[in-house]
Amino acid sequence: MVFALLIGAVGAGVDFSYSNVVRAEIQNAADAAVLAASSPSLDDSKRQAVAEKTFASLMPERNLDGPVEVIFDLSEAGTVNVMAKARVVNQFAQLVGFRYIDVSATSVAKQSVRKPEIAFVLDVSGSMNAWMGSGNRITVLKTAAKKLIDTIDKNAVPSAPPSYAIIPFNMNVNIGVANSAYVSDTSDPLFAGTAWAGCVLERKGKDANSDDFNEFSGGSNGKWHAYISPPEPNSGGACSNKSNGENLGYLSVATNPPGVFKAQTAGPNYNCVRHAITALNENPANVKSSIDKLTAEYNMGTIIAPGVAWGMRVLSSSAPFSEGSPEGAKIRKIMVVLTDGEQTTEAEYGTRPTCNAATNSVTPYEFDPAKFGLGGKKIKTYGATDEFSAYGYIRDSDPFGSNPSTWSDVSDDLYNVSIEACKNAKELGKNGIEIFSIAVSADAGPGTKTYDLLKNCATNDAHFFYASDSAALEFAFKKIADEIVNVHLTK
Repeated sequence: MVFALLIGAVGAGVDFSYSNVVRAEIQNAADAAVLAASSPSLDDSKRQAVAEKTFASLMPERNLDGPVEVIFDLSEAGTVNVMAKARVVNQFAQLVGFRYIDVSATSVAKQSVRKPEIAFVLDVSGSMNAWMGSGNRITVLKTAAKKLIDTIDKNAVPSAPPSYAIIPFNMNVNIGVANSAYVSDTSDPLFAGTAWAGCVLERKGKDANSDDFNEFSGGSNGKWHAYISPPEPNSGGACSNKSNGENLGYLSVATNPPGVFKAQTAGPNYNCVRHAITALNENPANVKSSIDKLTAEYNMGTIIAPGVAWGMRVLSSSAPFSEGSPEGAKIRKIMVVLTDGEQTTEAEYGTRPTCNAATNSVTPYEFDPAKFGLGGKKIKTYGATDEFSAYGYIRDSDPFGSNPSTWSDVSDDLYNVSIEACKNAKELGKNGIEIFSIAVSADAGPGTKTYDLLKNCATNDAHFFYASDSAALEFAFKKIADEIVNVHLTK
């Protein structure tokens, strides 16, 4: 009897150590179960089954008195709670009357309480009409973006409601005619027969991608200049936007009625993206309605920098868009950037092969970038080789001072200005903007400059996605939604 008591007492330490191992296994299984069940894109009806399956897969066979009891609790919004308990059968301590040791574990996962402010910077150039497996690119994009909003909204913490903005872009951005107070020259005589449509030229020099704005400044940090596609020569060449024979008017001026978003309209708004920015707001129905209205219109090129720069300006709390919250520990500023091909001013593809041999029939042709608030040099006598962009004629008037002489040089300029826009956004203020980027289709796939640009634009490699088909694009948006909700263990 004494010997049995001695064995039981000494062996109790072994039993206790064994029970601690089982307790740790139950805790690990519970932690994994709540994280798996907390996936924001998981339907509520499937969460318990996922938790139970995950728990069971990680719980090894042990010497227990019955199965592990698992209690799953989803009663608190944004929270998944798993409580597990079991009885470990003693091998030695039962000799002295202690048959079991009860062990338990609790694990809780909660979504982030930081308020997400999300700017969708979306390519709406004509190439987004290309087919992508289950639909054209713009259609798949709209469906995936709306699902992301639904996922985030469903998992939102009431004290930190998410807000969303839409920044459509092609070669420029439309800030909306209601923001004319931040724009100069909206009543330029060149708008005769139509009206400023809302697009802007980007400022010159260091402020091309800056958030800095001083309404009283006459320098590069002042107002943006109204986008005006200048009249080009009307005689002797294949220019895109011909003049009436002089520098003060157009051969023809077209207007778009409400709801028509065509970009290639002759006159001052030629190539202006007609979808205006949707500023940050907390009404997901409004934002999804703006997404539904997006169309991909054929235009003369794609440049990412204006989209990213205006995404940053929309997310910041300063004018011209001041809906963004001031920086703080409880605010998370996020940009989702998507494009589907190489950056281009389109002229490299022979869209205007002889414009640089064209002249005016009435007065000598001249383009002076300074008159449009742009940097670069004058073009005289003959038209430009390049298409007009938000920075001017990049190859001909050289707004970046790089002296481009080939289309490869122009491509380098576009890469550099766009990567600078990403850098400025990521370094905005003290906390910066978190950037997710998506390269869509083989046109922006591995080996292209756009692929490298978007990978370097993203906050890190995990924030970059390559979507070669519709399933991959939908998966990218799903993963971004999961990351934004940011589930984490709290107990």
